[in-house]
Amino acid sequence: MRIAELHISRWLSLVAVSFLILGCSMLPDHKDDFTKVNEDFMLRMRWHDIVGASKSFAPEPQEEFLNRFEALDDLKVMDFTAARSEAGVEIGLEWKKVHYLMEYHFLPSLSVKQKRFTLRWEKAGEAGAWTIVEPFPDLK
Repeated sequence: MRIAELHISRWLSLVAVSFLILGCSMLPDHKDDFTKVNEDFMLRMRWHDIVGASKSFAPEPQEEFLNRFEALDDLKVMDFTAARSEAGVEIGLEWKKVHYLMEYHFLPSLSVKQKRFTLRWEKAGEAGAWTIVEPFPDLK
């Protein structure tokens, strides 16, 4: 009888731990839409995924971004971070200005350069997607 109680106790412990693990893995992601889009853009810039990063731009600046960066095979991005942001709302339009810091170098040089710049993101209406509406700055 004692062995059966021990097996039941172990089985219940295993079930309890399983529910705990499952419950923790199902915690909601509390990041808003903009945070997710901005983090994706920064990650793609770090990994030099120019085509993926270009999808964050509105059509006109997207074309300019692709043309400029596809030719920069020697560009290596060391870090790409958002320092701070400002937000506002206009009639039917939500906007954010994000201040970025990009650390990069051009091969074969290993001298790291820093570029601080601001990009404006806009979202039209509730169902709209966040897009960058101005050109990416030149890298010197």
